[in-house]
Amino acid sequence: MQDLELLGYRDRGVRRVYAWAQILDEHQQAATDAAVYAEWVLPDGSPQPAYEDFVGINGTAFFELIGKLQRGTYTFRVIDVQLAGDSFDSAGSVLEARVHVK
Repeated sequence: MQDLELLGYRDRGVRRVYAWAQILDEHQQAATDAAVYAEWVLPDGSPQPAYEDFVGINGTAFFELIGKLQRGTYTFRVIDVQLAGDSFDSAGSVLEARVHVK
C-alpha cells in the first residue's frame, strides 16, 4: 500500500471522516479489484470495522464515517489487502493514519 490520506471535519453539527487508501501492486501499478479490509478507532479508543472496499481503476479504496460522531482523534488502520496472485507487503506499507475532528 502506497499512501493513506484522511480528512475529517464538522459541517452543520455532523462530523465526517473520510479515508483514501492508494493500493499498488509489486510493479507500482494500481491494484485494481484488490479487497481492502480496515477498521476505524474512535476517539474513545473503541474499534469499529470499516466496510470492505475494492480498489478502483485509479488504485484507490474509499471509506467513510458520517453522523453523530464524537469530537476527537480518529485512526484508520488497514488490516489486510487481498488480490489474487499477490501477497500483501505489510512491512513496506503505510498501514495507519490519524485525523483530529473538532
